[in-house]
Amino acid sequence: MCGQTAAIGRKRQSNRNDFAQNQTQPKDSMSTAHPGFKKVAAGIAKKQGISNDRASAIIAEGARHASTAAKRANPRLKRVHGVSMNPNPSPKYH
Repeated sequence: MCGQTAAIGRKRQSNRNDFAQNQTQPKDSMSTAHPGFKKVAAGIAKKQGISNDRASAIIAEGARHASTAAKRANPRLKRVHGVSMNPNPSPKYH
């Protein structure tokens, strides 16, 4: 009985070592380039079964509702028509 307990203990220890060895470093969020507006829109259109124009509108709407912090982190969001750094945009965009 004592031999079985020791074997189980060794097995658990080896699993812990395997887990520690198999862990990878987290990828940097900036390590890969963004595929681009049109390619992302095409992927959304294919996934949801809608037109590319409608998918582009979905992405643009998301950019318009992005937080000020997100716009600071990704200034290219300001290229989308209707996006401003002002947290309270004027009513003409609504």
